[in-house]
Amino acid sequence: MKTLRLKPGEKFTVIMHDRKYTRPVGGISGIVESMLGPVPAHDNIVSPQRENFQPIRNYTLRAIVIVGIVLGLVRLVYEVVPWLIQSPLTLTMTGSKYLFGDNMFATFAAVGVLVWLWIKVAPRVTTNFLDHQGKFLDKAALSEEMCFRYGAETWSPRQRFTSSVAFAFIHVINIIYPFGLLIVLVVGGVVFMREYMNVYRETGDREVAVLASTKLHATYNRVAVVYVLIVIGLSLVVL
Repeated sequence: MKTLRLKPGEKFTVIMHDRKYTRPVGGISGIVESMLGPVPAHDNIVSPQRENFQPIRNYTLRAIVIVGIVLGLVRLVYEVVPWLIQSPLTLTMTGSKYLFGDNMFATFAAVGVLVWLWIKVAPRVTTNFLDHQGKFLDKAALSEEMCFRYGAETWSPRQRFTSSVAFAFIHVINIIYPFGLLIVLVVGGVVFMREYMNVYRETGDREVAVLASTKLHATYNRVAVVYVLIVIGLSLVVL
């Protein structure tokens, strides 16, 4: 199936912003940067506005399949290695309880230290997509695709894979993500990278490729949100 849904003779020009794209800096950004290939020099920001996504094919069915596979992988990971269900936050709270018992102040202090450490290690965003036109989930997905996939056609196979590891790593340092999601998110990163590369080979256009991987990424996030809301709704009904 073709990526661009255009009428005969119709052309598609990607809308760009006049600002240049730069990756996040500070914190562990140096570690993340070492796992990625270079960003195309002097490239402007691809706009996340609706007009850029309209010509791109629909990814809803594929996103539903990916969410199903991810849920299966999550279950498998936690069946095989149960302790991976822990996150930095739950580990900190468990450790505080082990050391200080049911001391609420000690728990709050431990969580406060964890949040402080997270602020210190989290990279600072230098290109803010949230002040652009477009839907929130599209903008959030595009910010990650620009960082972890954009320009991947010039990278080595090793860099494409390690970028997927970096994509997972940057999520797992978030204090609420379970450690087991690292494995699952690597798979997600590989899926988005594969779509980027396939579309680039089809079109020869890196802007179209990053819009396609962004649309798949954002559609996946939407399906995941709907799934979570359904689960919560059913849980409330049962209760």
